[in-house]
Amino acid sequence: MSAQIFLCLSFLFVPTVTAGRIISQSPRAIYAERGESLSITCEITFTEGSLVGTKLLRNPINSKDLCYVHVNTVYIEETHRLRLECNRTNDAKGINITLRNLQKNDTDIYYCCFGIENGRLHNFKSEGTVLIVSDETKQPCKDKCADELKCKVAVFKDPLMIAMIILAVASFLCALVLLLRHGKNHYQQEQSQRKRVPNSVYEDMNLVRTQSMAH
Repeated sequence: MSAQIFLCLSFLFVPTVTAGRIISQSPRAIYAERGESLSITCEITFTEGSLVGTKLLRNPINSKDLCYVHVNTVYIEETHRLRLECNRTNDAKGINITLRNLQKNDTDIYYCCFGIENGRLHNFKSEGTVLIVSDETKQPCKDKCADELKCKVAVFKDPLMIAMIILAVASFLCALVLLLRHGKNHYQQEQSQRKRVPNSVYEDMNLVRTQSMAH
């Protein structure tokens, strides 16, 4: 029961596993302000074949290549060359990505695609990182009531905070459904056991009556 609840709460944070390959990308979500930088790491673990290259893309629906890393060659899309860096990890099984001077229109889903050659070329995609860029500056909470009110309003307007609240509510409902289902099954088992007890007593009485009549 506890394992089911744990899976319900943590299914968003499990790396992709495909036929002898484990693909990981971190972090899974980033909330940043305009002008800040982000760092993403994509890695793959595999037992067969060889890594040909790794791409960074944005928008899974209408994908756009941002960079491609192949051995010692790095290609960066022209519109991002002044802000984007893509380098191979130390074990050469992934890439480290840095995007500087974030703008509001950078808000999107960023994901990696690994090219593995094993007889023929296979492409394996990561789950992606959700980036939300806000053009509003953070408001520090101070002792004054007016500042605290502004801070609270800013927090409740925060898209990441809204997403976290929705996720928490969904996780609570999922856990509640599992608990109710578990309680229902337990109640049904008790009811079935109670129904069997009178029947067994009745059968024993019939057996004793039959034996006495035979004597």
